[in-house]
Amino acid sequence: STAVEVMPLDLASLGSVRTFATGVLDATDRIDVLVNNAGLILDRRTETEDGFETTFGVNHLGHFLLTDLLRDRLEASAPARVVVVASHAHTFARSGLDFDDLQSTRKYSSFGAYSRSKLANILFTNELAQQLDGTGVTANCLAPGAATRLHAVARPHFEQGVKTGLLTEADWDSYINTPPPAFVAPIVAWLCTDAASDVTGEVFHAAGGEVGRWSHYTDAQSMYRGDHRTNPPWAVAELDVLVPKHLLAK
Repeated sequence: STAVEVMPLDLASLGSVRTFATGVLDATDRIDVLVNNAGLILDRRTETEDGFETTFGVNHLGHFLLTDLLRDRLEASAPARVVVVASHAHTFARSGLDFDDLQSTRKYSSFGAYSRSKLANILFTNELAQQLDGTGVTANCLAPGAATRLHAVARPHFEQGVKTGLLTEADWDSYINTPPPAFVAPIVAWLCTDAASDVTGEVFHAAGGEVGRWSHYTDAQSMYRGDHRTNPPWAVAELDVLVPKHLLAK
């Protein structure tokens, strides 16, 4: 569609989130799909205008509030879908979330804060899926790999991670060989289609020519397309058939 309306939203400001939500609710009677996608990573610790550590505030809290403000309209619009873009980086939050220091006031590292914010995305989506069970609204996560503009921004943080031992050489190879956004877009699109209307509480990932599913945050099942440098991206129509058959078969 060419009927695209753009509205301002600053996820670092809860006031802006509330204003945006009100604008959406006033502008439309239906919300069929909500895609939450934020991937901020900062060299130094800063705070939002509301006093939250910025990485956690933008990547998690802003979307948490936005989803809550739009939840009633999503349920009224069922069947509807919530898709949260997380990250492979959540696997590096090995100690989980420190609920005594969610704002990283005692200790801050850019990649650590980013990893924990992305783990929060997944935990939030998992709980949301359970709460929405039976409403006709589904909630799923997607970890797109580094196939975004964040890829270039994150390079020094990945290099530091390898030097300190936080990341392995295999992690570095995966980062260097990450696919372009065209390989991830069909998976996001598939999760927004009617074909995914019965899928909820899942965490999908994309890396190279692979589409996979995490189960309890462990890589459980995957489909491999082949090297993204020599093979085309998945087509949404292919995913309609292959994801339920290969990744979601019980």
